[in-house]
Amino acid sequence: MPDQRWSREMLIAEGDLVVIHGVREATWQADSFRGIATQRGKHVAVELVHIFRVREGKIVEHWAVRDDLGLMKQLGAVGG
Repeated sequence: MPDQRWSREMLIAEGDLVVIHGVREATWQADSFRGIATQRGKHVAVELVHIFRVREGKIVEHWAVRDDLGLMKQLGAVGG
């Protein structure tokens, strides 16, 4: 998705953890998502949460949570 834009909604840092809550917006460019047919050219916005563990100034662990169900609904791949 070459036109993707990221916005940061919240940034939290405590101890060795950094948490970022954001939204990625873009124009969908694929014919499917996880094997389910989708519509190309549709504008989508997906919430994401990334959690990083930092040690000595470097990221040593990373976890991510993404709203795939919300994305699939926007793409018409599932009802709702």
